[in-house]
Amino acid sequence: MRKKGSKGAPTEEAIRKSQGKMEKGGVLKRIGVSGLNKPKRTPNHPTKSHVVVVRKNGGTKTIRFGQQGVSTAGKPKQGESSKQKARRASFKARHGKNIAKGPTSAAYWANKEKWEKGGVNAPKGFHWMKKGEDNYKIKKHGPKPFKKHKGASLKAKFTIQKKHS
Repeated sequence: MRKKGSKGAPTEEAIRKSQGKMEKGGVLKRIGVSGLNKPKRTPNHPTKSHVVVVRKNGGTKTIRFGQQGVSTAGKPKQGESSKQKARRASFKARHGKNIAKGPTSAAYWANKEKWEKGGVNAPKGFHWMKKGEDNYKIKKHGPKPFKKHKGASLKAKFTIQKKHS
C-alpha cells in the first residue's frame, strides 16, 4: 500500500468507503462466504473446489483453490496407503514455498483445507474446551453466538479411535 498522501495512494474517504462495503457484506455476500478467512466449498464451480476471501493491503482478495472432483485424505491417518502418503509428500514438495507465503496464497488454503483438515466439529450450541495436551470437554454455550476464549474452539483436533477398548 502506498504511503498516505503520495501519488496514487487511496484517500481517507476511499478507504472508509471500501471498508463500509466490506461491513455491508458486498464482496462476502457476492462470493457467498460467511466472513473473511472462512473457506467455502464451491461444488458448482467448473474447476476449483473452494473459495475464500482474505484481507490484503487494506482491500480484499478472492482466492479460488483446490482441484474440483479430486478427493484428498485430510489429516494423515494411521495405516494410510503408501500411494496417499506419496501424494501428500508430492503436494507439500511442489507447493512448499507458496504455502509459506501465508493466507494470501491458494497453496496455503489448499494445504490447510484439503491436506491437513482434521478434527471433530462441535454440535450446534456447543464448543470444545481444551484441558491439557489431548484432553477435550464439550461445553454448551446456548443460544448466544460462540465467543472465542482461552482453550475454546468449535473444532477439536484429536485422533478418533477406530476400535473401542
